[in-house]
Amino acid sequence: MTDGAWPAEALTIMNQAGLEPAYAPLRWKVPRENLADHSTLAQRSAWDSGLGKLWDGVTETGEASSNTNESWVQFDLGADYERFAFTIQQDNCCTWMTTHWKVQRWSASQNAWIDIMPYQAINTAAPVVYRPPADLATTNIRLYVRNSNQNGRVGVHEFSATGVRK
Repeated sequence: MTDGAWPAEALTIMNQAGLEPAYAPLRWKVPRENLADHSTLAQRSAWDSGLGKLWDGVTETGEASSNTNESWVQFDLGADYERFAFTIQQDNCCTWMTTHWKVQRWSASQNAWIDIMPYQAINTAAPVVYRPPADLATTNIRLYVRNSNQNGRVGVHEFSATGVRK
């Protein structure tokens, strides 16, 4: 570079830099930040408040809650994803909490929701991560949460799903 101007050869290289069209699908091989958010929310059961807090990335200011002891929320990913990682965080305290969680996938061939993972216990306020087999793919997921304490109600601070577009 001389006097702030790039040589013509350098400008040509910069202008041609980037992903060639034949490799454009590789852009989808990088996991999205969170597949489970307001843009993919499809259906839900009995959530009373704060559902948007389920994916807001802030665990200190409240939680999604339900006056029932079990609730679910469904996400339509819009395409087949695989190589998932599911992360959940709850406060492990008080009336509103999650003692168990599971994730399901929609199986069009079986016309049914199938467990990706059976109910897993949560006994910590730290984030808990579950990674199913890498080749498991789906377009829809459901998060089920349960509070098995007597008179318990569901409360979740954060849930995220990352994956790679198939």
